[in-house]
Amino acid sequence: MAGVYERLGVRTVVNAVGPATRLGGTTLDPEVLQAMAEAASACVKIDELQERAGQIIA
Repeated sequence: MAGVYERLGVRTVVNAVGPATRLGGTTLDPEVLQAMAEAASACVKIDELQERAGQIIA
């Protein structure tokens, strides 16, 4: 099965500069991808999420 970029006809590159917007940002760690998939499986009130995130960061 072809990857998304191959299906679109877009070449991939070797990123030797680190996080760079012109190269698509950065790759994500498996833990981040897992958290994103879990978060995408439900809807929440954004203001409640932001408040809780602020509490955790503080």
